[in-house]
Amino acid sequence: MRFWALLLVSLCFFVFVLLVSCAVPPGGVEMPISMEEAIDIVEDEVLSNLPGDLNFVCLKLDGALQKGTVIKEALEGLTPPQRSGISSNGLTLQEPAYFFLLDKAPYSYFLHEMEYILVYGDESVSTHTAYSWPSINGETPSHLLMDYRDVPSDYIIGSNFDFTPVQYATLVVNVPWLAPEQEGFIIVQGLMEGERCYEDAVRTYLNAISVFRAYIGDRDVLFDGLVQNDAKKVLEKVDDFVADGATVITIFIIAHGGVNTVRLGGQTFTAQQFRNKFQEYSNVRFNLILGSCHSGSFVDYMNDLDNVAVMSACSRDEGATTDVDWWRSTQDYNPSDTGSEWTSSLLEAVAHIISNEDLYENTEDLAYIYNIPTICAILWLATDGALGNLPGYGLNNNLDLTNRVGHTTPRSYFPWEDVIW
Repeated sequence: MRFWALLLVSLCFFVFVLLVSCAVPPGGVEMPISMEEAIDIVEDEVLSNLPGDLNFVCLKLDGALQKGTVIKEALEGLTPPQRSGISSNGLTLQEPAYFFLLDKAPYSYFLHEMEYILVYGDESVSTHTAYSWPSINGETPSHLLMDYRDVPSDYIIGSNFDFTPVQYATLVVNVPWLAPEQEGFIIVQGLMEGERCYEDAVRTYLNAISVFRAYIGDRDVLFDGLVQNDAKKVLEKVDDFVADGATVITIFIIAHGGVNTVRLGGQTFTAQQFRNKFQEYSNVRFNLILGSCHSGSFVDYMNDLDNVAVMSACSRDEGATTDVDWWRSTQDYNPSDTGSEWTSSLLEAVAHIISNEDLYENTEDLAYIYNIPTICAILWLATDGALGNLPGYGLNNNLDLTNRVGHTTPRSYFPWEDVIW
């Protein structure tokens, strides 16, 4: 008899646990309102008030977050254009809430404006301006790190964003006649695996390797690629190249950036650090190519140096973007380009110039007139050509779709010019 009583008690306990577990949502936190109700609130109170021409994506998590959850900005050390609404200590939930991420510039290479949206059990809403994807109790949900084109649709509650998959093909250039000066190339991919835009950054890096290797050919030129953790060695590599006799050094960087800051291998570097290094070697010419957000701030910071040319994907207050083939109804002129939108346009213009012997010889003549290395003249022309402003070289189309639609304004400074663009 006692056996059957114990069995009945155990069965009742099992049924109770089963019922309770069924009542708890997938996120593990029970809420007075459902996820669907929270989504309706976000749509009514936040998304419906966004400008009609704003590109955005809004994503949810699997369920509610519990009291005590700490939400921080995952990218630290970069300087945003405006003060963030999230303190360095993060945001600690005082009660359970549903979390939503509103990305207001889905293609961007950070930093750029986002909103962390919290919906509470009493149906109230709080929004917090941020400039990075979130870290929640020290981790970022995997779907928040994915290219939004690859995010399962169940996680996306609203968007005004073209999800057409991008095409890409690394440039292959044949330039057998080139005999460049002794020079150095440092190609840097500063993102760590697990950071947003990582795959696009890798494609950008490989595209730059392909184009600059084609320019070098079989010549004995100093060349190095720095990726992930090794990206932190970029300034040390400058020292090495100068010690090895380089008199012109081209540095190509794809990374996340802020105002006067860029993140390389998880470490923040400032424009002042680069400026100091360039001033240390005043007899060496430098070409600095930056594909990061707010990279135009580096142009502003160095536009009085006479041994440095700086090219940036965007202005100080703008965000650079990953590869974009469609922007609303506007299609990219070169949809098969590879990597971030501006860098792929610049590199395609470089490839166009160096793969045509007549154009290359014309560029050599220009370099002679201005008393600058040939690579400097190539990059000078390519910044125009990428935006379709070099018809004499057959570069009539603006290859940077984000510039065509007014989202970005590539900047450049060439010390031999009379004007800062």
